[in-house]
Amino acid sequence: MANLIKATTYVLGDEPALALVETNQLVPHKDGKAGTGWYRFQVIRVWRDDALWEYKERLGKAKSFKGDPILILGGFIYKDKNYFEHTVNELKEMADEMREIVWDKSDLAQVDRTKS
Repeated sequence: MANLIKATTYVLGDEPALALVETNQLVPHKDGKAGTGWYRFQVIRVWRDDALWEYKERLGKAKSFKGDPILILGGFIYKDKNYFEHTVNELKEMADEMREIVWDKSDLAQVDRTKS
């Protein structure tokens, strides 16, 4: 049986962190009708009590963030082996530095600019 990711309402700064993701998501109305707008969310997965937990926080309106979505890996889980290089605080500090970076997408599309 697959391991489920549990939801949590808090994370501790010194907890081992698997990953931090910041992405824009549409927030639905409570009654299920049209969304209330796009917001930037930060999602952090931590290892706690021999299980994977997920914390989600709304950071603000998506239009307030100029930078691209963020994905920072802090470790990995493979079979019975867990390896964590970073804590929650370390990943949050990295995200703070990366948040306003806007990548030039044309550089990604043109990996090799030499003509043959």
